[in-house]
Amino acid sequence: MIQKFPPFRYLFLFGLVVLLGSVSLSGCRKYEDGPSFSLLSKEARIVGNWVARSFFRNDLDELDDYSVYNIQFTAAGRMIWRIQLVGQDVVETVGDWELANVKEAIKITFDEKDPVSGETRLLYMEIRRLTADELWVNFTDINGDNYDVQFDAI
Repeated sequence: MIQKFPPFRYLFLFGLVVLLGSVSLSGCRKYEDGPSFSLLSKEARIVGNWVARSFFRNDLDELDDYSVYNIQFTAAGRMIWRIQLVGQDVVETVGDWELANVKEAIKITFDEKDPVSGETRLLYMEIRRLTADELWVNFTDINGDNYDVQFDAI
């Protein structure tokens, strides 16, 4: 014998499932500053050209010191980083990129070796926010300087 449920029970059960699903998704934020959910893969969101909107080194705002501060990530895993201090020439650094640390960081392997040790130079950028339009990262350079950079897609 099939038991029939009144229509309001279906609505209640559907509402309960939606409520539980939304609560569980809001607690599954991958990055500290979001987003909670995206249809694009992390790799697809990273690929593109990015220009610095905010640039802090050791908690000091230094964005105005730069005429150019942008980074490009290609789908083929290549990276081009362009930096120009005001009144100086553009410095271009190239290398490979990949996601690391359970996709919570961007690992950059620079083409140019360390001039002193001859070892491969690596940089790990911790991802704080990653959307199709925003990329926020934190990293520490070889001198121990801490950087907090917010990029906008261009």
